[in-house]
Amino acid sequence: MSDNDKHVSQYATSATLTTRRGLYDTNVGVSLTDRLIEQLKLDMATSLLDVGCGYGADIATVIGRYPKLHCVGFDQSEAQINDAKIKTPSAIFFVADANNFQLDETFDRILVRHVLHLLPDPSAAIDNILRHCKPGGRVVFATHSTQSQPKFAAWRTWFKDKTGIGYSAHSDKLTLENNQDLFTKPGCKVEFIKAEETISLTDPEPYLAYIKGQKRWSREPSEIEMNELLEYVRNQIQTEIDEHGHFEDASINGIITLDHELAG
Repeated sequence: MSDNDKHVSQYATSATLTTRRGLYDTNVGVSLTDRLIEQLKLDMATSLLDVGCGYGADIATVIGRYPKLHCVGFDQSEAQINDAKIKTPSAIFFVADANNFQLDETFDRILVRHVLHLLPDPSAAIDNILRHCKPGGRVVFATHSTQSQPKFAAWRTWFKDKTGIGYSAHSDKLTLENNQDLFTKPGCKVEFIKAEETISLTDPEPYLAYIKGQKRWSREPSEIEMNELLEYVRNQIQTEIDEHGHFEDASINGIITLDHELAG
C-alpha cells in the first residue's frame, strides 16, 4: 500500500480523526482549536473556507461562535463530508481534493489544519489556496512539530526494536521547524507561532485508541503484535498515573499565518 493509499485509508471515515481529537481534547492549556480561531480573527470576516475539513468539527465550533459567518468546507472523504453535513447543516460541505480544488468564490479567511504535509506539492497547494483568499484576507495553517509527543516516539522505537515494524509519519516531512521557506510568498506577510499544550490523562484509553487508529506502519502489525504494543503502552501510562496521579506527554503544533496583502 502506498503512502497516499495509507492516508486515504486512515481518513476515509471519521473514526480515526475522532480518536485523534479525543486524545487532544485531554490537553491542558489553550486548545489548538481556540488558538486557530483566535488567529483567524473571525470578528473581522464574513466568510471562511476550511481546506480538508474532515467531519467538520472546526466549522461546527466556528458557527457556534459566529452564526452569521458564511462557512464552506471540503474534504476528499465522502463519508466524512456526509458526517459534516449532519453535524452542521447551516454550512456548505462538498467532496474535493486539496491538491487541486478550484472554486468560483474567494474567502476572507481560510483554515488549513494538518493538511499540507499530506500533499505531494505543498508549495503549489499554498499558491492555489492563496488564489482563493481575498486581498486583505488571511490564511491560517496548522502544522505538526518534530518536538511533539516524545513518549509516543519512544514507544514506536521500542516497537520497532522488538518487531522490526517501523513508523513513517508524513507529518515529519513538513513541520514548524522545517520548510519554512514554502510560506514565503509574494505579496504576503508570514508569521510562525509555536503552540504548546500538554496531553494529560488519568486513564490510558484515549492514547490507546489513538494508537489503534494509526495506519503508517512499515507493515501491518499482526493482532498479537498490536496487542503487545498496546499492553506495553498501557503499562507505561498506568505506571505514571499511579506514581504521579496523571500521565503527561507534550503536544506541540505550529500555527503559520499568511496575510494576503495584494491581489493574486
